[in-house]
Amino acid sequence: MSATLTAGDGGWRIAGTLDFDSVPSLFARTDELLAGEAVAVDLSGVESANSAGVALLLEWQRLAHERGIRLQLDGIPEAVRRVARLSQVEPLLERADASL
Repeated sequence: MSATLTAGDGGWRIAGTLDFDSVPSLFARTDELLAGEAVAVDLSGVESANSAGVALLLEWQRLAHERGIRLQLDGIPEAVRRVARLSQVEPLLERADASL
């Protein structure tokens, strides 16, 4: 399954699978996603993820910081947390989870 990135009134929402197949198309929308001063991304619709998905979230976080944009990741599902924990980067996601 692929992943979708949709804009809404309260920010952005990702649904589906964050993996090696879906990440390139999501990354291609980075400039669109990081267009505001503060960005909230709802991840509660993510069904599964692998290291590529976690890497995408960390790269968005890095780019947001570099551009002076506040990025908040909401509703991080256990599938994403598990991969982040195994990769020893879960504290980095936690920072983005509470950045706004």
